[in-house]
Amino acid sequence: MTDHHRRRLYTRSACARVVLRLRHPVQWVQQELEWGATTQQTICGISVGVLPLDRLATSAAQDLAFEKVSMGLNLIAAYDPRRLSESQRLLRGILIRAQNCSGYRPASNICVLSVDGVLDRSHGALASDVVHETTHARFAAAGLISFLSPHLLQRMEEDCVHQQIAFARSMPDTIFDRKQQHIDFLEAELEKQWWTPEEQARRYQEWRAGRNS
Repeated sequence: MTDHHRRRLYTRSACARVVLRLRHPVQWVQQELEWGATTQQTICGISVGVLPLDRLATSAAQDLAFEKVSMGLNLIAAYDPRRLSESQRLLRGILIRAQNCSGYRPASNICVLSVDGVLDRSHGALASDVVHETTHARFAAAGLISFLSPHLLQRMEEDCVHQQIAFARSMPDTIFDRKQQHIDFLEAELEKQWWTPEEQARRYQEWRAGRNS
């Protein structure tokens, strides 16, 4: 990539982030305050922040969360170092928070992982989540922002899942617990429109109901 091309991508990315911050200023400020309130460690060259609330209120839970993220990032480093390098280059950090709302925050350039997704799943599945959100960061770095059109959002989400599947297939079965089950789940997800606000709201309600039962 030439220096001119890098400058064009940086400018496009910066413009996209400005648009996002102007579009949702309160949300962006809340994200920045939340990131500032985290307990942070640097793991595999990436800042990882834990918001000490709910299941993460104790130091033991925070230590476990950091350990699980370390295991996931080391898995990427061992079996796909190119992807780890991409995460190091593109992500400002990884935030672990209490609410079940994993995703990528383009305005703040932060990958968000839910505490349930970190503490209750295998480090292989956690690594897969990081691969997914790093793919979103790659789109953001190119200036592509999902609210431009539903069609663009669909293409972005599908590519993120394809990247997860490719990553999972690159690892030995003995390393990634329930690897084929994870791949089957991802392939089934490609048949759904999970990225729509309606589906996200439905899944959130399901999570709340399960948590309160």
